[in-house]
Amino acid sequence: MIEKKIKKIISPSLNKMGFQIFRLKLEKNSKSNSILQIMIEYINGKPININDCSKISKHVSVLLDVEGVMDFSYNLEISSPGINRPLEAIGDFVKFIGKLISIELNDETLKKRKIKAKILSVEKNIIKILETNKNEEMLLPISQISRSHLIYEKV
Repeated sequence: MIEKKIKKIISPSLNKMGFQIFRLKLEKNSKSNSILQIMIEYINGKPININDCSKISKHVSVLLDVEGVMDFSYNLEISSPGINRPLEAIGDFVKFIGKLISIELNDETLKKRKIKAKILSVEKNIIKILETNKNEEMLLPISQISRSHLIYEKV
């Protein structure tokens, strides 16, 4: 609930600055400071650098202080999704067709199997992949994927 409120407060100004939120996650901790992790990316796909993260950190801190959303101690972490970026939404898989990914399946019959694959295509909520170990094509409903991320490939 609070994550949605934070996103609603900071998204418009970040968008005006040319950024969008990739992921926003609040990890509440009763024994120490909570962590507000915000992954950002440029709307135009340009790479994020440390200066961008610093600028966004200052900007978000001020916004959250002014709005009084955070009534507890927290550490703010601003980062890019990175070279091994997580793939969370169907659009992420579409964006990275042809790329190598790691997938952790949550299907009980597959016993949380991890696979390395190349994204071949995406239709509706079905991802067609080429499993690299077996060189075999698979159709995966996105609902069977518990976690996935890009695998950095040297060019």
